[in-house]
Amino acid sequence: MSGGNRIYYKTIGVLVIVLMLFLSFGVSGVKLEKNEDCDCFTVTGGLPIDEIESIRNNIQMEGYSFTVSENSATQYSIDQLCGLLSTEELGEYTSSGDDEPGLTFHATGLPDSLDWRSIDGGLPPIENQGGCGSCWAFATTGALECAIKIYDEDIVDLSEQYLVSCNTDYWGCQGGFFAHDYHEWKPGKCDNEPGAVLEQYFPYRAQNVPCEEAYPHDYYLDSWDYLLGREQIPSVEAIKQAIYDYGPITCAVFVDSSFRAYTHGIFDSDHQGHRNHAVVLVGWHDDTSVKNGGYWILRNSWGTDWGENGYMKIAYGVHSVSIGACYIDYKEYTPPPPPPEKKYILKLNIIEVTNDPSGGFDPIDPPDDDKGGEKPEWYYRVDLQGDSGSYYENNYNKNQEYEWASEYTWTVNKIHKYTGKGTIVKISIKLMDYDGRIIDDTADICKSAEYKTFTGYYNTSKNSFDLELSDPFDQKEDVYTIEGVGKDNAKVTFKVSVEQSEGKDKLFDLFRTYFGHFFHFLKIC
Repeated sequence: MSGGNRIYYKTIGVLVIVLMLFLSFGVSGVKLEKNEDCDCFTVTGGLPIDEIESIRNNIQMEGYSFTVSENSATQYSIDQLCGLLSTEELGEYTSSGDDEPGLTFHATGLPDSLDWRSIDGGLPPIENQGGCGSCWAFATTGALECAIKIYDEDIVDLSEQYLVSCNTDYWGCQGGFFAHDYHEWKPGKCDNEPGAVLEQYFPYRAQNVPCEEAYPHDYYLDSWDYLLGREQIPSVEAIKQAIYDYGPITCAVFVDSSFRAYTHGIFDSDHQGHRNHAVVLVGWHDDTSVKNGGYWILRNSWGTDWGENGYMKIAYGVHSVSIGACYIDYKEYTPPPPPPEKKYILKLNIIEVTNDPSGGFDPIDPPDDDKGGEKPEWYYRVDLQGDSGSYYENNYNKNQEYEWASEYTWTVNKIHKYTGKGTIVKISIKLMDYDGRIIDDTADICKSAEYKTFTGYYNTSKNSFDLELSDPFDQKEDVYTIEGVGKDNAKVTFKVSVEQSEGKDKLFDLFRTYFGHFFHFLKIC
């Protein structure tokens, strides 16, 4: 038979196989993929579009906070993506981590949020395990790659294929477990020493290929351990402390179809099941509006087309997340420097203050006051409070070169700054009768003075004020005017901006938003 005829009949044969498989599986989501390594087609069990639509409907019905869609993971079956062996499948396998946990984690002084991706240059790129159930290998190398980036400030690509092919526990694309032992003390098939192998020496093939030689080992673990145990979930605070002290940690999670189709938002589905997938946790964020009080930042190995560029925000405690959590000690323990805290510089610009009675306002200090003067005799005080402490500043109108738009209106244009690192900033603007604060030797020691305080709460994570309006309020773009009601009130025009800052005055992201929740009159002496 000629070469042309052989190619013709081979092509016809392949087409017949494809047609038979299509008729067998219909539109169930199964796909055929050409496998160049074996010159054959591989059948993969994808997630059907109608099932993704059903998940969307369930999300809407349950009020969940995430979205789903087709992505790089929905073309594979869960068995292909999730290869973390169960306790029964592991049998008598033991590791150095199965001894009593080496450390007890007691949370002390932890921040409300931490994200190791915020270090200079970020964490190493997200990788894609493909249709090989090697998540266990990617979680193992992922945690070490992150530690190397944090400690050495180097981005390295470690070989997952070395763990898949050269382990002596008979693991592979059919499944495995956390393989930190091979980076600490346990040699591979062809080796007489442990340690991580670089990707360049044994590139990823996404299949079980032979381990044919001894490879150079460039990186080693000093130690590793479970936070609590192989099948146990540590407390949220213990996990935070481990991430804070050692950097990203490995753990297991339960994956179902909604997890596989995740694209955006906070994954807060409350379905529970047996842990089947290995991932890395790189940070957290506390938020009382989220189920269970916050979420983990989960690093996956399904490519950047899955989730939020390969990451997921997953609520504390859902889908068995963090079961079997373990930390790695890349070098003899010295706490890595925490990532720079995202600080903000809040700028409150008092533009104008007026008590013009023609506008329906009672003068705080009318011009015919017996303590007199041609201009109103009041001042304002700014009070900014956050987790970095309080900032106060009194600003007097006397003896200062501010422009007077009228007898009752003071054009101020003064910016008050506050630098903080938390979430909520309380902003108060107090208008005070200046004369009311003067000691009167002929009468009372301190005169009683009425003043008006306007207060709002700025949420730096939502980039907005929490509105609890109780006073008239006007907004024109980013300029706000608040009008007091009743005796001794005034009108304040102001503007608020917040600049995110990392390090020395590195500014970005300008927010402007609403102002609300105003206090009623107070009395002081």
